[in-house]
Amino acid sequence: MPNVTVPGSVTSDNAEAVLQRELDNRFIVEPRESSPDKFKVKLSSLSYATVRRDEHETDTTFHVHGGGILIGRLFNEFGVARDVAKALKRGLAE
Repeated sequence: MPNVTVPGSVTSDNAEAVLQRELDNRFIVEPRESSPDKFKVKLSSLSYATVRRDEHETDTTFHVHGGGILIGRLFNEFGVARDVAKALKRGLAE
């Protein structure tokens, strides 16, 4: 599970916008209305990552998990989740 920690306060909306900009248009970023600190990044219905935001006093951490069942989750952990974490790091470093 990749984690991305950035200084300061970053909202889920800001992170979603960064991912829309940094990832190519094959990825779909979907907010979760039931939980404003979580969202999903989908490449397909079986290939996706979930992102959870934790805000602390001086920084914000994004926990990125590959989604799916058993073997699919493992592939997504090393594929989609890694791509999402890299995009967050790249986009939030600016």
